[in-house]
Amino acid sequence: MVLGVVINYMASPKGSAFWLFVGVALVTVAIVLDALAYRNKASQSKKVPTKGIVLSVVGGVLMALFYRFVASSMVSDFEQPEAGFLTPYSAVFIFSAGILISNFIFNSILMKKPFEGSPVTYSTILTVV
Repeated sequence: MVLGVVINYMASPKGSAFWLFVGVALVTVAIVLDALAYRNKASQSKKVPTKGIVLSVVGGVLMALFYRFVASSMVSDFEQPEAGFLTPYSAVFIFSAGILISNFIFNSILMKKPFEGSPVTYSTILTVV
């Protein structure tokens, strides 16, 4: 989130930088406190969470970068939309449709080859239900 705010503010500096970065500072404090709490919990376990940390960082960077692409594809004037650009409603629709479609693909792959644990099988699903 912090990286996303910085990238988007550098691309189009709108609004009060002071309040925006006060909010970013508060989010950063929350992240640090969360990391400290997790470190206390993880110290009870002997397992090193390297894979989880790497996945979190990669996911965070990808999430920070995606909004810049969405914002650049949207119209700048909502009353007189330019041809070839998305309105807020069409952007939300396309984004939601992309999430729906990609979840079938990514969930299927990650159930067959999970990052941790054994693969999910049909019999596993039936025993849970």
